[in-house]
Amino acid sequence: MDEKKLLYLALGLSALIRSVIFFLIYPDTSIITALDQRGYVDLADYIAQHWDFGLGFGSERMPLYPLFIALCQLFSKNLFFLLVIQNVIGIFSVYFLYKIGLLISRRVSIIMAFLAALNLNFAVQSNTILTESIFYPVFTIFLLNLFQYARTKDKFKIALAGFILGVCTLIRSVTMYLPPVIILYLIFQNRLHFIHKLRHIIYFSAVFALMVAPWMYRNYTIYGYPGLTSQGSAHIIGWIVADVRQNEEKIDLSLAMQKSSQLWEEKKKTFPERVRNNPFRLDKEAKKYGLEYLLSASPLSVAKAWFFGGMKNIFVPVTVELAYILKMDWTHFYESPGASPPEQAFNFIFRNKNKVYSTMLITGLLTMLLFRMVQIYGGWKLFNQDRGIFGISCLIIVYFLLISGPVGYAKYRLPFEPILIMLTALPFERESR
Repeated sequence: MDEKKLLYLALGLSALIRSVIFFLIYPDTSIITALDQRGYVDLADYIAQHWDFGLGFGSERMPLYPLFIALCQLFSKNLFFLLVIQNVIGIFSVYFLYKIGLLISRRVSIIMAFLAALNLNFAVQSNTILTESIFYPVFTIFLLNLFQYARTKDKFKIALAGFILGVCTLIRSVTMYLPPVIILYLIFQNRLHFIHKLRHIIYFSAVFALMVAPWMYRNYTIYGYPGLTSQGSAHIIGWIVADVRQNEEKIDLSLAMQKSSQLWEEKKKTFPERVRNNPFRLDKEAKKYGLEYLLSASPLSVAKAWFFGGMKNIFVPVTVELAYILKMDWTHFYESPGASPPEQAFNFIFRNKNKVYSTMLITGLLTMLLFRMVQIYGGWKLFNQDRGIFGISCLIIVYFLLISGPVGYAKYRLPFEPILIMLTALPFERESR
């Protein structure tokens, strides 16, 4: 079978898998309007009523995903129409990964296309009303341009990468601190004179800055702070501080979360009204409070929290997400008892009230372990074949593991899932370069 037919087959396989997940949800909207998903729909409704990003939009969420939902609602208010559009966009990630694979070999490109089509993490997220649904396809385009730049040193490619990263940041703020990492790579890359490096850094940085500047200006005019988002407090207090506290005080995570939230609420009462009423000022205080706690805790507790968070990001199978779609009744991870992450993980997996869910978890974990072993060998092959792409891939994986911190989940590795797919395909390459 020729290459084009294989690519079309991969695209069709992706459509089939996504359709199965779609119809596991359809027509029940309760799954896609729970928690944060409802919040994004509400923000889209605000945009549809006002067509602006005024005070009513708030300061926590980035603008592009709610705007995307609002634009889809111009054609149909049915939320399943939105999922269809998201899945169509998601299918294109198969093609973009195929294009990344072509940088190595045609064989690798086809294998990557099929691995992307079979990737349940991609398919599941396209069937949620969350930023990840359109973030991962756009970030895959960013990776494609960045890897092409690593090969060609084309200034247009690095400028385009800056533009796409700006779009990614306006969808999901997790990439807001990534530019310094990319600049670090640009400084230490080979085969370029310093002046050319400097120009490329300016192209990348300027385009990225131009993309995010309007949103920062919007926040400055409304709140007096030129920031991108004020949602850090919930993440820092509710998760990062709580995870470190679990290791520091040897208590269950649920208790650590409750204690952290309670202490923060008491702390907030001491702030003047101008701080409590300004989300960016409050976010700044939360970061200060979180940093003070981390500095007061044992370095070992902090290191453990970040290490086990990274392990969760790397090894948590997508079956965790499938449980929502299958409407299973199970013990959630944060509900599982354990005075340390390993003890909690053991109870979550082996003492879960749903034995079918436990079986799915164990099967998924064993599958993840097998894939990670293959990917280690793939990393070795990439190191020998293209150290530029290898270096930037490592920086990106490390960045997302550090920025996620103690918080681990299958969807949090979506940004570097394309890299893992590439590393899985590399060991099957027969061609020598």
